Amino acid sequence: MEKCLAYYRKKRRVYGVRNHVLILPTTFCVNNVAYQIWSHFAEERWGDYEENRVVLALHDAGCCHVGFDREIAFRTFLGVASNPNVYGVLL
Repeated sequence: MEKCLAYYRKKRRVYGVRNHVLILPTTFCVNNVAYQIWSHFAEERWGDYEENRVVLALHDAGCCHVGFDREIAFRTFLGVASNPNVYGVLL
């Protein structure tokens, strides 16, 4: 039995097996809005095997980031958004 792996080649020369659209609220204060947007697309799937979808990653910290906390939040958002399985991000 032959097995194959479907993948997506990204611009930065990495590969992912999914093409998710990520909704990533930057503060706790906009979680409700992010949830409302996500719920509109929650059942949407696309791809040959319907493996792609809209993903919501809720934020559990306060409504502002200052100093060191801001730097950590920025690096975290950048890392999550740079995942090869993420096609696009709504911040």
